[in-house]
Amino acid sequence: MRTILCPGMILILAAVLGPVSAGAEILKVAPSEAVVLPADGSGTSRVLLRFDLSGLREGVGRRIDAAVLDWPVAGVASDRLTEYTLHAVTGAWTAAGVAAGAVPAYDDEPADLWDFSPRDFENNGGGLLRFHLDGLVRDWLAGNAGNFGVVIATEDLAPAALSARLGAPSLTILYGFVR
Repeated sequence: MRTILCPGMILILAAVLGPVSAGAEILKVAPSEAVVLPADGSGTSRVLLRFDLSGLREGVGRRIDAAVLDWPVAGVASDRLTEYTLHAVTGAWTAAGVAAGAVPAYDDEPADLWDFSPRDFENNGGGLLRFHLDGLVRDWLAGNAGNFGVVIATEDLAPAALSARLGAPSLTILYGFVR
């Protein structure tokens, strides 16, 4: 089980542990594109999400302190452990292309994973998936990787449950500028 930190808690931790950035800012964005991948016979449901990060202020010394993807999802089991993995997409895609069967490539190794326990369900009042994308967002912004989005995969939810909540994910980025 992971510790859940909301953006407010992240700010408090940053203040307590000593600020590393001057003028901390927060950008919160919904996916610019979201689509459920077609079933491939594996029993794994997969969702593609892409985020437009153009709202991040540019400047010398910009530092990403935290990047958290939160997704409240209906249908998460309240009585057992469920698992979700997040993978970086490595190729361009469009929703129309995916609908036509063109599935983009993505990393085999997860960039993050989330185990959701019955206690998590109780504490959150339902299903809340949380992924930490600090390194991935830093790579996107530094040009070390293309910002093609992420794939979230699970064997524990049906595609219909994920499809009904495609507008619900939000990526919150805490950043600032090093003095």
